[in-house]
Amino acid sequence: MKTRTSFSELFAFRTLEEGIFEASARTDVREHAFGGAIASQSMVAAARTVSVDRAVHSVHCHFLRPGDTTAPTEIAVTSLRDGRSYSTRSVVASQHGKPIFAMTAAFHVEEEGWEHQNHVLDADDPETLPSLRERGEAIGGKGGEWLLRLAGAHSLDVRFGGQLPRDGGTETEMSFWFRCTEDLEGDQIAHTGVMVYVSDLMFLSTALRPHEYQPGGRRSDNASLDHVLWIHQQPRADEWLHFRMEGPWAGAGRALVTGHIHNRAGELIATVAQEGMARLRPEF
Repeated sequence: MKTRTSFSELFAFRTLEEGIFEASARTDVREHAFGGAIASQSMVAAARTVSVDRAVHSVHCHFLRPGDTTAPTEIAVTSLRDGRSYSTRSVVASQHGKPIFAMTAAFHVEEEGWEHQNHVLDADDPETLPSLRERGEAIGGKGGEWLLRLAGAHSLDVRFGGQLPRDGGTETEMSFWFRCTEDLEGDQIAHTGVMVYVSDLMFLSTALRPHEYQPGGRRSDNASLDHVLWIHQQPRADEWLHFRMEGPWAGAGRALVTGHIHNRAGELIATVAQEGMARLRPEF
């Protein structure tokens, strides 16, 4: 059975009526419904209702209910505003007649402005790092099996520069390089959609490393609650992008994660933030 996520299929919608799209069921996906998938689909759907001179500059997401990979998803896009320079869309994704996800996406005509960035790229070249498959085969055991499953689950080349999400480390920082291995055919909306997809990949794990992934650590039920990207430049997802994450806080059954995505030239492409549920399971 095919289990790899294809982005061309993920972003292939059926138009039901103006502003309403249907994404097919994803029964070929072996894992649970992934928040980054519905977030990227919703952003792509919203972008397809906006003038081509406007690129997405921010998405604000709320995960409302668990997704069902065996059911199609209806994505309804509502135009909130089309001004001279900015457009805003509201998106609600539903399954079984109930909303599972909501997003506000904002778009902006390119213009001149002041320029600076504080966050700098500090990472080894991706070519010097092992692939997920190479690292999984070297590690072996359950950790290696998890890496091999991850390597086969997405049309992505992912390379960690340091510790892995589940290696029992105590640092609340993590980073990896990624690039899409599909031909996106110059579709800028698809390139940005891939980045939105990856922005939720292993993100919450950063804040859980000093807790759940410790030997004998107490387990928790985890899920994305809200998720934000501010997109500073449109990405090329088929070229290497570097995602650095930090989990500065956890408490009250929740955890906060922030992150920065740079391109190979060191330009800051996006800033990401998420609050997730990290509900402790009862001890027996």
